[in-house]
Amino acid sequence: MNEYFHAWNLVFEGMPKPFWKLIKTIPDLGYAWNNATFESLLGAGLSPELIEKFFHLKNSINPADNFNKVLDAGISIVNNRAAAYPKILRFLNNHLPPAVLYFKGGILLNDPLFISVVGTRRMTGYGEAMTKKIIRDLKDYNVCIVSGMADGVDSVAHLTAIECGMPTIAVLGHGFNHINYYKQKFAEQIQQNGYLLSEYPPDTKGEKYHFPLRNRIISGLSAAVVVVEAGEKSGALITADYALDQGREVFAVPGNVGSEKSAGTNNLIKTSAHLVTKGEDILEVLKIPLHKQKTSLKFTPGQAGIVNILKKTPCCREELIQKTAYHAQDLNMIITELEMEGLITKYRDGKYYLN
Repeated sequence: MNEYFHAWNLVFEGMPKPFWKLIKTIPDLGYAWNNATFESLLGAGLSPELIEKFFHLKNSINPADNFNKVLDAGISIVNNRAAAYPKILRFLNNHLPPAVLYFKGGILLNDPLFISVVGTRRMTGYGEAMTKKIIRDLKDYNVCIVSGMADGVDSVAHLTAIECGMPTIAVLGHGFNHINYYKQKFAEQIQQNGYLLSEYPPDTKGEKYHFPLRNRIISGLSAAVVVVEAGEKSGALITADYALDQGREVFAVPGNVGSEKSAGTNNLIKTSAHLVTKGEDILEVLKIPLHKQKTSLKFTPGQAGIVNILKKTPCCREELIQKTAYHAQDLNMIITELEMEGLITKYRDGKYYLN
């Protein structure tokens, strides 16, 4: 039966609405493939264009052979009726679950807590720092980070999870054979720590309407969705809307009221989201017991001075020299000590942030 789910998914190219129309009218997909007529498919609510596409594919492919070809490429296929299908995706309230899912990568053990981290493609240094901080705060809690492998916040979320030894899942808006050349190595890293997931057959190209639709899977997989930075029309807000409809918890990182990148997140906090500044904020809402607090760090006077400045605002090297009156050589030594201890990080805007 799995080969017929895949074969029909080739007809629909991963789009759930016509697939569920067919299943509702003709539940036996093998029978539908071998015996359906133009009239019966029209009665199932399929468009004439899709019906013509079906008959063309029926005459050109063998479902079992095509299914095995995908398996031979290292891709697993799971349909909505299979026991291996993620239970949390079966019921998405007003949103149709994927009829078929394609997986590529490792197997997640220990039943982790799934948390989605999403945001703008054009993040600021602040957005990068907060993405890393929140995920690092969660590294000891058996958490799997879910995102969409896009540039910006999504990519930093995946990479930080990998850096912390945490599993991560990338939900794609296209088939596996259309991963951007420049992201091939990135995709391989994700597969080593988790897996790639898509409702689209491997040869399906990404279309604009695919990406908002796949966001229902990102939110649907997760107990919570964290939006780090998002403008007023950001795609990350679509994920937040899906999450609210699906009964998931939504969190947003507050930002500068004058920043375009924080307009969407600040509005979420005003209307529907929990404010989040650290990973523990998420765990408390989800009622996950917190580990005991670590003992306080001890700093040298020079380190303490830098830390206290960066607690208030991120600064570049020149600003730190002005605020501390240290000689450049002395400041460089203190910065190096703090970086080696993993307490501060320099981001793409040239400023240092507390971790």
